[in-house]
Amino acid sequence: MIPENASTLSRELLYTGLTRFRRKLVLLIEGKDTRVLEALRSVSTSQTLLRNTYLFELAVRDETLDIPYPHHLIHRTRTGVLVRSKSEVIVADVLTALGISYEYEKPLRSPTNPRDFRIPDFTVSYMGDTWLWEHLGMLSVPSYRAAWERKKRWYQEGGLWDRVITSEDGEDGSIDATEIERIAKSRILQG
Repeated sequence: MIPENASTLSRELLYTGLTRFRRKLVLLIEGKDTRVLEALRSVSTSQTLLRNTYLFELAVRDETLDIPYPHHLIHRTRTGVLVRSKSEVIVADVLTALGISYEYEKPLRSPTNPRDFRIPDFTVSYMGDTWLWEHLGMLSVPSYRAAWERKKRWYQEGGLWDRVITSEDGEDGSIDATEIERIAKSRILQG
């Protein structure tokens, strides 16, 4: 959030100033308060991130499905896919290393109600089979656990549970890439 006393300042305006100056850039800041600049460093203040523009092809975002919290897509996999957590980077990179293709956060419609959907972390495809991979990173947070339990019930009621693969962070927030690889090999490559 940009402080009221800096309502005309934006990340993009600051970027333009930083990239267009020739000899010297002067920033006039009232007092010694640099919180305005610090706030503008946050991805959440970017107006550009919320735009849907492509220069060389017509691409319009589906208005019925907004990407939830796009400003949280800050981690990049080896193949350039933006994901929400470092743990998801590890899952994605393990899948890629094993030659398993995936789509990140691809909406999954309910088999019984086309207007009802969920967004699995990864929709994994291998040799004609499809799995839904959910990485559970914050089960120690009650609201996260409750949301997962609702999603799990949705998968079960839709007859999809046998295609769901889960992995988890440790209680201390750690992640074990060899365990992710073991799960992928046992469920996907030999499943």
